[in-house]
Amino acid sequence: MAEPVEFSEVGHCGGTLTVTVVTSPEGNKKYQLGYKHSSPRPSSISSVFSTFEGEPMAFVAIGGMGSGTNTPEVPGISTLLASDEQGLYGHECPRCKGYWRTDGFPVYWVTTCPYCALRAAPHYFLTKGQRKYIEECCTLVVDAMEKPDGDYVIDFDAVADAARRGTETPKFYYAEQTQQHKYVCDACGSVQDILGKYGFCSSCGTRNDLTLVRAGLKRIRERVEAGEDLVSCLKDSVTEFDSAARAVAKCLAAMVKMKPGRKSELERMLFHNIARRAEEMRNWFDIDLFKGMRPESVSFVKRMFARRHVHEHNGGEVDERYINETGDQSVKPKQLIRESRESVLDTIAAVEAMTENFHKQFHEIFPPDPMPISYHRPKSRG
Repeated sequence: MAEPVEFSEVGHCGGTLTVTVVTSPEGNKKYQLGYKHSSPRPSSISSVFSTFEGEPMAFVAIGGMGSGTNTPEVPGISTLLASDEQGLYGHECPRCKGYWRTDGFPVYWVTTCPYCALRAAPHYFLTKGQRKYIEECCTLVVDAMEKPDGDYVIDFDAVADAARRGTETPKFYYAEQTQQHKYVCDACGSVQDILGKYGFCSSCGTRNDLTLVRAGLKRIRERVEAGEDLVSCLKDSVTEFDSAARAVAKCLAAMVKMKPGRKSELERMLFHNIARRAEEMRNWFDIDLFKGMRPESVSFVKRMFARRHVHEHNGGEVDERYINETGDQSVKPKQLIRESRESVLDTIAAVEAMTENFHKQFHEIFPPDPMPISYHRPKSRG
C-alpha cells in the first residue's frame, strides 16, 4: 500500500445528517439529530453543543432529543460533527495556530496542542471549516424548528460531489489534510497525525520522543547484527538521542519561565557533549539523565559520545581533546579508533536509558492527563 501523500486533502466521510422536528401533545417542539453512513470508508461522529448563533460551547456525550448526557444547562443547540474519510478530525490550536488530526474530540478530558502544549477544552481546537459547518447546522436547526414537523436532511455525499466539481464551496462542506507523522500514542492509544516528527499526544499530553527513539534504536541494533558499519551505527545512535533531547529542551525553553539568555541557550542546545549537557539538565531542572546508571556505565557513555566526535570530525584519529575529556589512557594521539560490536550495542542501551530518564523526568514537571490513559489501559489488557 502506498504511503499517504503529505498535506493532501482528505474529504468528509459522507453520509446524511437528518434533523427531525416533532411537536409534543403539549405543543412543545423538539428536534432530534440522526446520522446515517453506508460507505465502506471509516467514519466517526461527535456531538457539539453550541449557542443558537453557532458558537461552540462544549463537546458532549451523544444523548436523546436535542441534548447530550453532559450538555451545559444553558439554552443552545446540539449538532453532529463527522470525521473525514479516514476516521480522523482536524484540530487547530488557538494559540500557535498549529494544525493536526486525531481520532476524536474528547468529551470528559481536555485537549493538548501537540506543538505548544496548550491545554483547553476540546471545542477551542475546532478548525475554521468545522466552525463554519457548526454555524450552518445551527441555522438549519433554528429554521427547521419554525417549519412543519418532518425531516430536514444534509446529504454530505452530494455536498462532497459539489465540492469536487469546484464550481463553489458548499456551505456545509469542510475537509481535512494529511500531515507528516501519523502514529498511535503508546500511553493512551489515541491516533495522532502531526506536522514534523516530535510532539505531545493531543489526547493525554504524553510526548512521543521515547517511542521514536526506541524505534530508531531497534533499527540500528538490527543493522549492527547484520554486520553494517559500526562507526555509522554509533554516530546514528548518538543522533537519535541528540534530536529527541533537543526537542525536549526546546519544550523546556517554551514552557518554563526563565531569563532570555538561558532560554536562547536551550533553544540552540546540542547534546553531543553529553557530560556538559547532563550537568546542565541536573542543575537547571533537576533532571538526571544518568539516573539509575552505574558509574562505570556513565563513564562509558561519556567516552562513546566523545568517540562519535572523533569519528565525525577527525576521521577516527584520537586527539588531545578526546583524551583530556574522557581520561581514556588506552589510546594515544593520532591513533585510529576502532569500534566493536559490543561497545556499539552497549551505547545503544545507554542511549535508550538516558532517553527514558529524560522523558520520565520531563513528565514529572509536566504530567500527562491520567484520565485518557486510564481509559485506554483496561482495553489494552485484552
